[in-house]
Amino acid sequence: MAPLAAGPRVLVLGAGLAGGLLALALAERGALVTLAGEPAAALGATAISYGGVPWWAGADDPLGRLQSGAPQAWKALAARHGDLGWRSAELWLHGPRPAGDALPLPHAPAGTWLTAAEARRREPLLALADPHGVLVLPYGRLDPGVLLAGLERCLPALGVSRCGLLQEPGALAQARRAHDHTVLCAGAHGDRLLRQLDLPVPPGLAHSWAGVLIGRDRSLAAERIVMPLQPRRPAREGAGAGVAAVLDAGLAPAPGGGLLLGQTSWFDQPLAPSAAADRALLADAARLLLAGHDLDPALDLAGWTLQQRPVAFCHDGRPLVGPLEGAAGVSLFCGFAGPFALVPVLAPLLAEAVVSGDLAPLQALGVLPAAR
Repeated sequence: MAPLAAGPRVLVLGAGLAGGLLALALAERGALVTLAGEPAAALGATAISYGGVPWWAGADDPLGRLQSGAPQAWKALAARHGDLGWRSAELWLHGPRPAGDALPLPHAPAGTWLTAAEARRREPLLALADPHGVLVLPYGRLDPGVLLAGLERCLPALGVSRCGLLQEPGALAQARRAHDHTVLCAGAHGDRLLRQLDLPVPPGLAHSWAGVLIGRDRSLAAERIVMPLQPRRPAREGAGAGVAAVLDAGLAPAPGGGLLLGQTSWFDQPLAPSAAADRALLADAARLLLAGHDLDPALDLAGWTLQQRPVAFCHDGRPLVGPLEGAAGVSLFCGFAGPFALVPVLAPLLAEAVVSGDLAPLQALGVLPAAR
């Protein structure tokens, strides 16, 4: 990729976690950035995410080792730009205890196992009928509300301009022509944007719907995230076909206070379903969420709301980061597994590649779209 001129004009499509942090990294390197997307990414997945940072969950390879530096990356961003939502937290992983307590997590810190009874005493919201108990690990999380508000504060200070979603016919192509480089950071909506630009969708890039229930009672929130030790979503993503829906039963603090109850993952559903199909999908997700959790029976879920968002993923588990083959001046930044750990460490590398043309660091990580 050829280096761009001083002060290159870069269009970043998508204003959530990926687009916001990439725009920040580009602006820090002198690029003239236009960020396209709704303020605070109100319609994106970032706003309803758990915000967990599994920095230790990567493989023992260059990408996994880079991912292990995510906490330091978040703290460095906060030192330069103010509070972006980084919080210390506990992660509780529930499920069968592996033989010898060995976990296939090469970078994981030491954890502590709690019996089901001990877990119930520490977290009264959990009925936790599962007899296996939980593994407690040190963890970090981003409060998505604080992150998005922080980006709205610091991006204008760096000269990043904003525009809407470019939905009018021809508006996206016109905006692309007005910039030296365009980066698609719109998650599941990248498919639609690529088609609008008459560009190919890379093989292996797909989407599913993710659903959570949100309770706004602030007394429910706790600084921990509860998830399965062996979540079902990654295996279903890698398979490329199979059951229509999986549940990974968990809890997390909700942005702005309260509690998230989730997560359902629905596959092979269109991005723009009919109104009837959309209502059916919401109803099915709500039933699955309510039926699949071991919660305190006294917890009143009547006032909770269901939110569903489409999310992008790659069947091989590795994100797409770098120039799109056969599309001059277009790059991808999407398909993340563990985005809150991967985006902050990959955004500076992609920003440097866009400005300088140096793809070697991304190539070494095996994330370039052309290599797949």
